[in-house]
Amino acid sequence: MAQLPQSLTLLFIITLFIFSFIATATAQTSPSSPTSPTSPTSPTFAASSTSNGQANPVPATTSSTALPTILPSTASYTYLGCYNETTGDADAGNVRAIAGGNMTASNDMTIEVCLSFCAGAAYAGLEYARECWCGTDLNSNSLKLPDANCSLGCSGEGGDVCGGSLKLTVYQHKAGSKSGAGAVSTTGTGFILWIVGALLAGFI
Repeated sequence: MAQLPQSLTLLFIITLFIFSFIATATAQTSPSSPTSPTSPTSPTFAASSTSNGQANPVPATTSSTALPTILPSTASYTYLGCYNETTGDADAGNVRAIAGGNMTASNDMTIEVCLSFCAGAAYAGLEYARECWCGTDLNSNSLKLPDANCSLGCSGEGGDVCGGSLKLTVYQHKAGSKSGAGAVSTTGTGFILWIVGALLAGFI
């Protein structure tokens, strides 16, 4: 048989080598890598400007704490105003702004708790978030202040105003009463004692 020219033989060998290389490379192809798990979605941020004009990411929504508010009235009492305490005031006789009654203090204080404790008293005052003062008299030297001076929330329920430092949120009984140093109460034992005293003095 006639032999192929040397150039054709070399071309044939090269062709076989190329086909063999392609087949081997295809067989050794590695499987595709698994899909990476999806990372959790980041929280949404809104951009706010800083003093140098650059954007500063801040949460899109923010919460705010509500300020305590004044309870205007209940079934038996009406809000009278914010008054200063008179302890240490010689002109006020060194007595409390609300005198002639009892007091209580509690970390669970609310307006309802105080007014219930003072039930029937001419005046009820809440001071320093947790103190409740009841009495027949409102000292005339206790001045009515702007409502903003009484800004502490009640210790038992922060939604309502319960006075301030040496400031009282004062409620007056709806039956009516007089204010002033030595004022006469028209409710409770104070009024009864006044009538007895008047009778003994021959005024009636």
